[in-house]
Amino acid sequence: MGTILLIGGGVASSDPDKKRLFEYMHQALGGGKPKLAILSSSRKDAQTVYDHFYKADSELGSFEINYRALGFEPVFIPLAVDNADLVKNNPVWEKVLLECDGAYLQGGSQFNHIKSLLNRDGSPSLLLEALRAILNRGGMVAGTSAGMAAMGDVAFGEGTSIGAQKANGMEWRSVPELFDDETFLTNFPD
Repeated sequence: MGTILLIGGGVASSDPDKKRLFEYMHQALGGGKPKLAILSSSRKDAQTVYDHFYKADSELGSFEINYRALGFEPVFIPLAVDNADLVKNNPVWEKVLLECDGAYLQGGSQFNHIKSLLNRDGSPSLLLEALRAILNRGGMVAGTSAGMAAMGDVAFGEGTSIGAQKANGMEWRSVPELFDDETFLTNFPD
């Protein structure tokens, strides 16, 4: 079993105060220039996922630039809610993900991660199985905020966290019996 890294939230790849965290991730992946898949599957649309990865914001940079500066070879995975049915079971993207040393699930919406990574019937998609394969071969899967929370037994659905419920029984059980309430009172709708 590899490394599951649960990061509470408020972690930006552009934040110099978080350098030790990213150094730990780098070390957990064996050093060198590890390939790290960046999954922003917590986003509703593929254009936002693309923009966050490739387009440098004057304040935050881009995931591509920031993760390169941190010593990783960042890998773009174009998964979002609006294109999930085209991407999550596509063998091309499964292969791209399987070639990575680790994966990092960005913050955003827990429910969107779940919708993006599970099939409509609740079964795991090829990309979710690829994440599990990365762990099983000794790699790392990390998540911050919603990316962390989506790895537990319970993920909040749409709406405010206080009124949230599991939607349609969809859940990703990466870490059995883990319940994280870090975003319970702070995860408000977009």
